[in-house]
Amino acid sequence: MKKGLFRKATAFAVAAAMLAGISLNGVSSVEAASISEKKARNIAVNDSRARNSDVMAIDIYDNTVRGQDVYTVTFYEQHGSEESRKFTHYKYHVNQDNGTIVARSHRDLTVISPKQAIKKALDKAGVSSSKVKNKDLDYGADDGNLVYNISFSVPVSYYNYSYDVYGDYYVRYFSDGTCDYNFVINAVNGKIIDWDSDEDYYDYYD
Repeated sequence: MKKGLFRKATAFAVAAAMLAGISLNGVSSVEAASISEKKARNIAVNDSRARNSDVMAIDIYDNTVRGQDVYTVTFYEQHGSEESRKFTHYKYHVNQDNGTIVARSHRDLTVISPKQAIKKALDKAGVSSSKVKNKDLDYGADDGNLVYNISFSVPVSYYNYSYDVYGDYYVRYFSDGTCDYNFVINAVNGKIIDWDSDEDYYDYYD
């Protein structure tokens, strides 16, 4: 091939690659220009001026806002003591290509106390707080709502009797075990979003 033709072919290949969004080292120029979800998270949190130790329940997802491809970043910032805790909910839309904040909003929330949330769970389960073991509570997010995740166990036991087919004698046995409860409670309005229980027994005879 003549040198002139070779130069033209090379130039054409480079131009085609640029139009296709492919760099000469095999990395997409479009990919190289976009920011990561972690970078979008940091941009949003830094802009809110919230301390990382107070940020929780972060959610990031792809979205389109004002005709731009963005990461929508939502999170909560907690304030105050355990029994009088308040939260601020933040929502950011961060441009996926250059990291520009397209839109932002925030609102303050007042939540029920952990004691109130636990009482709602115990009342629903119909158990006394004196019988509860392995109690655990933490904050989380459910479909964008701030929630309490509560779990606890309650010892359970039953007496059972088995008779023969003629009813002449019986064998008495005991069933001991635990019933494990899990609750998801809306931290703002106190409504129970979901709950379940699971019993685990073992038997022994009289």
